[in-house]
Amino acid sequence: MKITVSGERAQLYVDNNPQANEIGLPAYDCLSPTLMDTIATHTAKQKGTFQA
Repeated sequence: MKITVSGERAQLYVDNNPQANEIGLPAYDCLSPTLMDTIATHTAKQKGTFQA
C-alpha cells in the first residue's frame, strides 16, 4: 500500500510521519513511480508505439 498526498502540505505529511515509511507506507506528492510507468506503458501499447 502507498499513500498519495497532494497540495502544499504534502512535504509536511512526509516530514511529520517518518514511521509511515518505516512500516512500508511511502508517501508521494504525485502518483507513485510504478503507477506512472504502468500508465505510460498502457498508453503506448494502446497507441501502438510501445517498444520493449
